[in-house]
Amino acid sequence: MTTKIGIFAQYKESEWRCLNSLPFHYVQAVESTGTIALIIPSGTTQLAYFLDICDGFVFPGGADIDPSLYHQDYLWAYDCILDWDLWLASAMRWVMDTGKPILGICKGMQLLNVAHGGDLIQDIVGSDIHNQAHRRYECVDMARIVSGWFVDTVFGDDIGINSIHHQAIGTLGDGLRVAATSQHDSEIEAIEHIHLPYYGTQWHPECIDTHRPLFQWFVTQCS
Repeated sequence: MTTKIGIFAQYKESEWRCLNSLPFHYVQAVESTGTIALIIPSGTTQLAYFLDICDGFVFPGGADIDPSLYHQDYLWAYDCILDWDLWLASAMRWVMDTGKPILGICKGMQLLNVAHGGDLIQDIVGSDIHNQAHRRYECVDMARIVSGWFVDTVFGDDIGINSIHHQAIGTLGDGLRVAATSQHDSEIEAIEHIHLPYYGTQWHPECIDTHRPLFQWFVTQCS
């Protein structure tokens, strides 16, 4: 049976309407592995259905996580939607209850950290490397890979990465370990759970063709 990967669509508000939003690259990256990508609508009341039929889950990038979820006041977070973040955090807990693999990307990795009791740096003040959304297809930094963890398994050496974020992991959550850091400023660029199949990257591998092996590896964890 073909592996099915659920990808959580993001909730977006415009002046006239509310939207389910998901950049095509996530679907393209998952389908490039020969698996089925299923988009999970934001705020769905049928989450149990997707939890049952999907073999693994991708939590993608998006707007800042509301700081109240990690017990901080608003400082430099912006575009937060509290109700959406509460729903998404609940959805991640439901997924973790199934024991199925999780791949968190950018906001998804940050949410994984928060779900394990960690917190975030609300803004990487003065960075001249990070938050370069206009260069999402370029490698603007290097990830220093920690030997023995999942990024090392996939790539085997330090790799070039893009950088599309202004927030970063602060305190690491319980049960998590660092799998890669930024060569530029030692910011945490990848994490994984010590015992469970939960993985995260701060960069966006779906935008870089040479990073597609990460998705192939994740699919093997799901099957």
